[in-house]
Amino acid sequence: MWFGLITLAAIQFYYVQEMVAALIIFSVLFAFVAVMALILFLLDRASHLTLAWAWKKWGREMCTPAHWQGRKITRESSLGTTRI
Repeated sequence: MWFGLITLAAIQFYYVQEMVAALIIFSVLFAFVAVMALILFLLDRASHLTLAWAWKKWGREMCTPAHWQGRKITRESSLGTTRI
C-alpha cells in the first residue's frame, strides 16, 4: 500500500514538473515573440516620425513617384538634355 501511494505521488510530482517546464518554455517563447513585435512596432513608428520630419524640413523637394506621374522627365547628359 505504501509503495502504491509513493508511486502515485511520484507520478503526480512528475506530471506537475512537466507542466511547469512547458509553462516556462511557452512563456519564454511568448516573451521573445512579444519583444520582436515591439521592435517592429518601434521601427515602424520611428520611420513615420523620420519621414514626417524630412517632409517638414524639405517639403516639396521630397516628392513621391506619384508626384512625378504624368510629367516629362529629362536627363542631363554630355550631349544635351534628352527626354526619357
